[in-house]
Amino acid sequence: MQHRKHKKLTFHDYLTYYSDGCAENLTISQLKQILSIHGFKQLGNSRKEDIVEAVRHLHMIPPVRSTITTNLVPLISLHAASLSVQEVTKDM
Repeated sequence: MQHRKHKKLTFHDYLTYYSDGCAENLTISQLKQILSIHGFKQLGNSRKEDIVEAVRHLHMIPPVRSTITTNLVPLISLHAASLSVQEVTKDM
């Protein structure tokens, strides 16, 4: 029996989908993870088209980091933002 490795959904993947709504570059596993983030039960062995349709009907959660409490930047800036090592360490 061969085990397939499922690609994990990254913050960047979610942000990209949140911004453009295009699910073509996401795997079935990643789409199921989006459903799970929003509290929905796993769909099991469903076709990608069915999962994409389910995800399209979600009220997407804005992808902001909960650790940022001050100096919030607009959502569009998050995609292009880069942090220094000191900022990352401070965030942890």
